[in-house]
Amino acid sequence: LTSKRIIDNILQFDRDLKTDSPDRVHEIFAALAGYSASMVTRWIREGRIYMDEKTQTYWSDVNPAFRHLCYQHFCYTNQGEQAWKVIASSSSVVPCHVMVAGEG
Repeated sequence: LTSKRIIDNILQFDRDLKTDSPDRVHEIFAALAGYSASMVTRWIREGRIYMDEKTQTYWSDVNPAFRHLCYQHFCYTNQGEQAWKVIASSSSVVPCHVMVAGEG
């Protein structure tokens, strides 16, 4: 697959995984964005990917499209740095909440 095709696939990601098989969930994430089996297993264990009681298929709170867009806008450019500088130089008090991802 070309990188454009991979990005298109990521942006089309459907969080309803339409499978009741944990093995298929691993396949979907590995094919989509190269996520490791251990990472997907951890997400299932933590409840970030779970069986939807109503549909009896897996649902993902993990969204590769969101991750890709964050990287595109904040990591591959200096937009993130610029945004933090504007916030830091603001004369108004702006609450700041920082989320730090765990290892893995």
